[in-house]
Amino acid sequence: MSWWLWRRGDLSNLHQSPLLLVSWVVLIGCVWFVLLGWHTVERFAERFSQLGLPTDDQLEVRPQYSIAEARAAQGRYHDAIAEFRRVIEQHPNEPFPHIRIAELLHDKLQNPDAAIAELQIALQKAQTDDAFAIIANRLADWLLQHRHDIMGAKSVLQAICTRYPSSRHARAARERLARIAAAATDGQQTGD
Repeated sequence: MSWWLWRRGDLSNLHQSPLLLVSWVVLIGCVWFVLLGWHTVERFAERFSQLGLPTDDQLEVRPQYSIAEARAAQGRYHDAIAEFRRVIEQHPNEPFPHIRIAELLHDKLQNPDAAIAELQIALQKAQTDDAFAIIANRLADWLLQHRHDIMGAKSVLQAICTRYPSSRHARAARERLARIAAAATDGQQTGD
């Protein structure tokens, strides 16, 4: 009906009939949708379908340690270390392979100096307060146990306090520093 009025050129009656008004709105909407709307609908649908899903740029590839761990479980410690070194080449910012290498060097190959050096590398790569504190505390343990390096252990523990001053790890490090200082004072008094 509205098409017939438009062809006649008599659009003055359009506002009098709601049916004619609705048909014009639908017609204009269809023309708009065909010309402009399909692209908009496609973009909206694409974004809506990705809602909650990460894009390729947001995905983080985590390293796999199964081959290295299998070698370690078989008692092939040098091969396990070589596998961990391959993982380090692919993921140079990961501290975990350094930690596992240090554990193998320390516990299985009885090479504490190399283990300490590996933990120092891991400490530089630690990104979270938890990782930093775990690595630093183990490094302090080994410095005290194998080198009797009180100053080195204090320096590592102080790094926790400096880097994460208000964390629970810093409180624990301060308590441990106080115990080390007390033990050093007790050792000096008995040695006199």
